[in-house]
Amino acid sequence: MIEVNALPEEVQEVSGYTINKSGEVLSSRFPVPNGHKRTVIDTSSFGSFLRKLKLKLHGATVKTYSGGVKTEDGIYEAVVDLPIGTKDLHQCADAVTRLRAVYLWQSERYDEIHFNFTSGFRADYSKWMAGNRMMIDGNNTYWKMKAAASNTYQSYW
Repeated sequence: MIEVNALPEEVQEVSGYTINKSGEVLSSRFPVPNGHKRTVIDTSSFGSFLRKLKLKLHGATVKTYSGGVKTEDGIYEAVVDLPIGTKDLHQCADAVTRLRAVYLWQSERYDEIHFNFTSGFRADYSKWMAGNRMMIDGNNTYWKMKAAASNTYQSYW
């Protein structure tokens, strides 16, 4: 634990919390405040996965799906080091949904990966793995066999 009283150059206090600029994952970038302890959690849990998320270097810019740079200062302290693709698919809740799906995929819990569309359609990754693809006809979404079965990261992505 880093003592707040003697902050090394790479550690700074911002709005009452401490940031370790050289921290490479969430848990080391944001050390526990002096006098507190981090909650003990199962090492295979989603919480543990989040604590170990690899971060870009401190001060990295946030890029949009189209390659532009987010210019608003002071709205983030860390940037997760994950690709976002080239489509406008990552809004606030989408990012958390994506992180949960990545966790489940890396944990080989494929049957737990699914998304519920606002229409009520349930998009199960297990059906996608089998080669089915979602088809949309007006307000109707359905599965159709369109690809070979695959469970590679590229197919998942």
